[in-house]
Amino acid sequence: METAENIRLGMTPEQARRTALVAFGGLTQTAENCRDHRALPFVETLARDWRYATRVAAKSPGFTAVAILSLALGIGASTSIFCVVDAVLLRPLPYRDSDRLVLVREQLSPIAPQPMPVPAPDARELIKGDLFERAGAMLNRRFDVSNGSTPEGVNGARVSAATLQLLGIAPLHGRVFLEEEDRPGIHVVVLGYDLWQRLTGGDASIVGKTIQVDRQPYQVAGIMPRQFVFPPQGLKWEKPAELFVPLALTPDELRVHVDNSSFGVLGRLKPGITIEQADARMESVAREIQAAYPLEIQQQLPKNIRLHAMVLPLRDQVVGGSRKLLLILMAAVCFLLLIACANVANMLLSRAGARGPELALRLALGASRGTLIRQLLTENLLLSITSGMLGIALAWAGIGATISLLPADLPRTAEISLDWRVLAFSVALCVATTLLFGLAPAIATTRVNLDRNLREGGRGSARLGRVFAGGLVIAEIALTVVLQAGASLLIRSLIQARDHDPGMRPAQVLSVSIALPGSVYRSPESVNTFYRDALREFAAMPGVMMAGAASSLPFSATQRHVYTVENHSHSPTNFSEVLGDYFQTLGIALRRGRWFNDNDRPDSERVVLINETAARQFWPGEDPVGKRVKWGVLQTPWPWMTVVGVVADVSQDAADKAIQPHIYEPFMQSDSNAMSLVVLALAPENLANSVRAALRRMDPDLPISRLQTLEQAQRDSITPRRATTWIVSSFAAAALLLASIGVYGAMMFLVSQRRKEIAIRMVLGATRESVLTMVLGRGMALISSGLLIGLAASFALSRFIASLLYSVRPTDAWAYLITVGVLGMVALLAQLGPVRSATRVESADALRHD
Repeated sequence: METAENIRLGMTPEQARRTALVAFGGLTQTAENCRDHRALPFVETLARDWRYATRVAAKSPGFTAVAILSLALGIGASTSIFCVVDAVLLRPLPYRDSDRLVLVREQLSPIAPQPMPVPAPDARELIKGDLFERAGAMLNRRFDVSNGSTPEGVNGARVSAATLQLLGIAPLHGRVFLEEEDRPGIHVVVLGYDLWQRLTGGDASIVGKTIQVDRQPYQVAGIMPRQFVFPPQGLKWEKPAELFVPLALTPDELRVHVDNSSFGVLGRLKPGITIEQADARMESVAREIQAAYPLEIQQQLPKNIRLHAMVLPLRDQVVGGSRKLLLILMAAVCFLLLIACANVANMLLSRAGARGPELALRLALGASRGTLIRQLLTENLLLSITSGMLGIALAWAGIGATISLLPADLPRTAEISLDWRVLAFSVALCVATTLLFGLAPAIATTRVNLDRNLREGGRGSARLGRVFAGGLVIAEIALTVVLQAGASLLIRSLIQARDHDPGMRPAQVLSVSIALPGSVYRSPESVNTFYRDALREFAAMPGVMMAGAASSLPFSATQRHVYTVENHSHSPTNFSEVLGDYFQTLGIALRRGRWFNDNDRPDSERVVLINETAARQFWPGEDPVGKRVKWGVLQTPWPWMTVVGVVADVSQDAADKAIQPHIYEPFMQSDSNAMSLVVLALAPENLANSVRAALRRMDPDLPISRLQTLEQAQRDSITPRRATTWIVSSFAAAALLLASIGVYGAMMFLVSQRRKEIAIRMVLGATRESVLTMVLGRGMALISSGLLIGLAASFALSRFIASLLYSVRPTDAWAYLITVGVLGMVALLAQLGPVRSATRVESADALRHD
């Protein structure tokens, strides 16, 4: 067509064709232009860059392997911790409309300012409100369960029918309770999945049949699914249950208005009702409840006491105690990832010197700076994607180990898994790491002077990178200091908790916990007889020196009740009921007064012992012996109890918890049926079978639990602290390894860039010692800067881990000295190779090469 047009304009055919060909250009160029218009040039360019990046990676297998492993370590650790954060903090609770589920708690100001469970009469009133679509009450307790085999003691819950219904979880088999079954005398039970498996091996035909619960026949109404956990782990007052029976409030429970705050209330707010609106309504209900107390209760209640009620989002109550710990772990693993990125960035800078001529030549041949940056980022993307895949594989393989390292009281650990959210996080992490470790080196590498780079063999291209490499070393050291300081503080806290004097003698003490079913042991006399006989049986065993019992042992869950201190105040206080030679068995010293004795009978004056902390808090500067305390805040029905002695402080809770006031009551003057028996023996670990046999002879159907030495209980009590310390210390060790590699790589890069300068200095008379001092001084200046910045950051951030420390201040000097010493030594050792390389520069060879 062009030729025809030229002929029409008067050209000869030969001239017209030649002019048309010139106008169109070369055949090859035209074909390429046409192909670019009908194809996807971006995809083709990306594929070409990807193939080139693969060849570059294959040419340096050592470099590629170290970079991939460094990033995989950071990505894998980040993915593992994100799995935990996602399951615990980000996902909604596994119940229907969980964002509207709330707990109702009460405060009895000024006695108990903390939100607490409620008495049975209050629970009945609180669930009647118009705030909730549905609401119910619950109460944890221990049950003995059997299906024709050895009985087992399990944690269960009494729940109203509405409680299980409002959760919106359908049973795996059978049904949940009906409203008409929520009354005394109805014996039905819903089993948790794990208990069902243990009792029947997964036999679904058990539904509709009976099992023994507290030695009474209970009909199995249903089986809950495997993933069902209720009450959710993490609540302060309620614990996950393995079986559920109707709440069935008794007349006796409904008569106690103030002194039995044990019941939890759970409800689902109606749509559109906010927490603030619900709180205001609950305050009004609390005032109505207090105004409706029976007259004798109002007359006995102190005038300054006011009842308050509030609604608390269930999710916040479940995860609130774990949020800070998980955020600290996530911050630690992010620091580790940043260190890995800085490490790889340093490695890329080191390699940039060797690639300087290549990049300069490509620029000279017409490649744009954007093209080179794209190519370098593609190479980095290859590294990050490969590292990400390896990191995800490591996280998947290590998820079980991660869960096993987590504190035992961390909620929702059963929901931890690698799902699409975690994979999306990993993909985003790969992209982020590409930009973090790749963009700045790519920009620095491509800012070159063509003539100088081609003449100087590439060292001119890396001059800008020297400053960047130094900055990376400083950042890497500073981040490592923060992790190392945190790990050092946690390690020192763990050592303090492990070596803490518990105030008693856990060595050579064996303990066992039992609970007598009220359906069989109906009277206090029968309960007392059983435990006294058991202690006589234990004391008669060979090797046993003495025996005792208590309703709660050191290093275990404590019992609390509000006590009135005569002429002073009211306070929620830990208490235990003790029997036999309990104090002597554990080696608890008597500081003042006397022990309990056989004269402290049910019909005698009520007496108590208190610990030293209670003496200081309740009667500061006074002799507590002869003073009086009583249960509850009412003048009746509980009698006054006289303090007859003061005993040494004991770590009643975990070994790393502060000592709290504690009151001990004689078992003979109490009505408890659950006790832990302790024996002092030469070889307690050899007595386990004898203890089991003795209890079986006394009651063959009695389940026993927690048969262990107190030393084991002491070690187990600090397991959560040990787990946290181990995780953070692992991150710190990995960071130390990466930092040493980073310092080594950066110093090798800086030495390689100063080869010519070092050669000239040596030609002019510099000694090897002066060269060593110069190079080592440069490295130590970078390391010192990183240490100072890291120490300042550690001091600033230390307050965030203060709650995780025990007997160690956040600014503990020893922890920071250890950090500086260890990291400084490792960094110094990492410089030895580069420094040695600098002192071996041959002047003639270096100058000839340049």
